[in-house]
Amino acid sequence: MSKELENALEKDFIKQLESLEYEYVSIKNEDDLLVNLKKQLEIHNNITLTKDEFRKVLNHLNQGGVVSRAKVLRDRFNLKRDDGTSELIEFFNMEKWCQNEYQVTV
Repeated sequence: MSKELENALEKDFIKQLESLEYEYVSIKNEDDLLVNLKKQLEIHNNITLTKDEFRKVLNHLNQGGVVSRAKVLRDRFNLKRDDGTSELIEFFNMEKWCQNEYQVTV
């Protein structure tokens, strides 16, 4: 398969996903990925995370293998906030999954 054909297929696929209301995001490196993850978690949970709180979330997500991480993503995380309060962080809406936000990037 030529590189040009592969590129055209990729662009068509992205257009299809965007037509299904996937949001296109530009992610060039790990920093972009983490900024986007923090933003999406804040939107999904209607909160603002400090750097330390986000670090705790990342530490929680970065445990175990693929199977255990999949379970972690389906569960909620009881985050101890910097002010001493607790907040349940949800990574996906498991009950109304169609209300989750979806994104695509290359």
